[in-house]
Amino acid sequence: MTIYKWIVGTLLTILLSIVIFFAVVVLLDRAVASSEDEEREALPVGRIVDSEEEDDEEEEIDRGEVHTVELNPFGEPVSQSDMTKHEVRDYIHKMSHQKIEADIKRGFYLITDERIQWLIDGVEQARGEMPGDDVYLDILSRWAQDDFSRVDEDHNVIWNMQNGEIGEATGILTEEEERAYIEANLSQDRAAYEEYRDVYLDEE
Repeated sequence: MTIYKWIVGTLLTILLSIVIFFAVVVLLDRAVASSEDEEREALPVGRIVDSEEEDDEEEEIDRGEVHTVELNPFGEPVSQSDMTKHEVRDYIHKMSHQKIEADIKRGFYLITDERIQWLIDGVEQARGEMPGDDVYLDILSRWAQDDFSRVDEDHNVIWNMQNGEIGEATGILTEEEERAYIEANLSQDRAAYEEYRDVYLDEE
């Protein structure tokens, strides 16, 4: 009888251990699943990222396969639709330096047809919403027709809008002076340097 009770007790102990083991396993599985669900819910709607996808994204970044912001003709990440009066004034001001006389000139952008037209298109898109748009379009439209007869006045109009204190234009450069200025300053304009250095620079 004693042996029988011992066998029954042992079997019950084993059975109870098995039940407890499986109960613990099931509870752990549910806890892990619940944690994963919470992480997924924290992600933006429609965007569930698993570990393999994250690894792929990290590999793309490591390989330099990331998208960069498209640059405008001035080499800056400012689109026509995002352009403000400040950018327009800065671009016109620094382009005019190519053709005007002034004691001090800070900044330089080479005048190109592409840049002029890009600015015209951008200002026209913002017509009525950009302070000074008529002034910018008047200047740029004349420049688009290769009319720089008032470029010193154009510079000073923009310069005054920017509350300029030094660097007022006092005249217009001759063709020879303009070319010399471009040659001396083209390296400042990284976006134009590669395309126009053969035109303006005598490099061996």
